[in-house]
Amino acid sequence: MHSPGNCSGTSTSSTITVLSQATTLNSPPVMSSLPTDAEEFFEGGVELSPMKVDSSEDLLRLTTQPLSMLDSDEALQQFWPLVDRDLPKALFLDYDGTLREFETRPELAVPTDELLSLLAALNDRPDIRSHIISGRDSSFLETHFGSLNSFTLIAEHGYHISPPTDGNCQRKWELWEHFGGDAKNFAVHRNWKATLREAMSSIVADNPGSSIEEKQSSLVWHYRELVEKDTEASVQQAWARLSQLCAREHLKDVNISIGNKYLEASYRTVRKGLVMRRLCEEKALFGEPFAAVLAAGDDVSDETMFEAAPPDYLTIKVGDGQTLASFRAGTPHELREFLSRF
Repeated sequence: MHSPGNCSGTSTSSTITVLSQATTLNSPPVMSSLPTDAEEFFEGGVELSPMKVDSSEDLLRLTTQPLSMLDSDEALQQFWPLVDRDLPKALFLDYDGTLREFETRPELAVPTDELLSLLAALNDRPDIRSHIISGRDSSFLETHFGSLNSFTLIAEHGYHISPPTDGNCQRKWELWEHFGGDAKNFAVHRNWKATLREAMSSIVADNPGSSIEEKQSSLVWHYRELVEKDTEASVQQAWARLSQLCAREHLKDVNISIGNKYLEASYRTVRKGLVMRRLCEEKALFGEPFAAVLAAGDDVSDETMFEAAPPDYLTIKVGDGQTLASFRAGTPHELREFLSRF
């Protein structure tokens, strides 16, 4: 897992800056921001105060265990009530690299029949509130998962959200703003994306086999098919080039992050952890707190969910790399097998 870089020297909102465990050679440490504008947070059945970190050692609070440690129902019961199906529970599931294996190009990684069967079974569980929270755009999520009427679909890490439907209505997509985020500055995307698009196009020209994907909230440089041998050096150069451009052009609301074979420039306040926190908080405030919450992901963007999760959340990292998650699944297949127990 690689580290993100923030284009802004200082944040324009009131935040606590948190140092993550994960660092990359010759790059700054992972930085993420959690909101401090509320006196307390209610996530699931847990009342959680805003995170305060005095040193990076405090973030080594979790020892990641193999997911096989939860093979017995007795062990799983500590995190997930298996008997009482009346208690509301929540799943927050990333897609690429988590539910579905990677392919050489993103458009090839469509859901398999096995995965669709699993998700349909979860969709039929009235006690489980399932969320697919992905970097994919709303078009992809609606095309492949729109028929799962009890699922909440969250696109582009939280930029777009589609609540569950009653089965007869078409999906409606809303901005993160409607869920408590600050979307008032989304119009400035036209400015920063124009600036970074030109630079990213030049990076693609310098690196045959790579490509650009443009989403509503971000620009993504994919280098999974990069033919160059020294990929790491090229990625670090691209990260530095875009970060320096952000600083030079005073693009304070843009975040440059390196994920699993991609580099992404995105709107700084759109983060999976903030969205998960808000959705869980809303349930509690309406008197229906989740009895259990599971969050699973494979990438740096998913670490914001693990950071925001209190200790009794079941957090699962899929694949290799340092993580704040409590448990680790080796592959998407292992996670799917685990979810099939629900």
